[in-house]
Amino acid sequence: MARNVFKAKVIGIDLAWKAEALGSRAADTFDEFIAAPDQATDWDEFQRSISDACQRLRNAKEARRNADYLVVTSGCETAFEGLIDYVCDGGSVICVGVPKSRGNLTIPLALMVERSIRFQGLLMGGWDESYEVMEYIREGKLRPLVVEVCLEEVPFRVKAFKDHHNIGKVVVRMDDSI
Repeated sequence: MARNVFKAKVIGIDLAWKAEALGSRAADTFDEFIAAPDQATDWDEFQRSISDACQRLRNAKEARRNADYLVVTSGCETAFEGLIDYVCDGGSVICVGVPKSRGNLTIPLALMVERSIRFQGLLMGGWDESYEVMEYIREGKLRPLVVEVCLEEVPFRVKAFKDHHNIGKVVVRMDDSI
């Protein structure tokens, strides 16, 4: 939505298989994609990759800096670690939902204040926001990824939701009327 509605430059960060699963839809979702590292030893390289992508997406004449906004939607607690390192001074971190472990966020308060970092939690929008998103879909600004499954696949899909292995919205076909 940030890219298609608000014309923001978006760096997608997720498990590599999720970007591959998007296929041609990836170009509608983000400007650049960076696969999250599988091991903790890769975090320094991962951080450099984010900084490099920010630089490429900005005017090359600007001073190098990290993202203005970071939106975290992961269900994995490790995605919430070190968030302050990925945003520029004066940047914002928006956490949409929480990991299933309910996790704790540890951030040095002095660093957050000195760098003027803003944190916001968001569970979900209200009716007005829902209608606004539906209007974006009607106007073609957003194209939700919908995966259609048959009724027999529901147990597998429920387990996949619990394990954070689904992408997009899942719709169950009940008969041939869909």
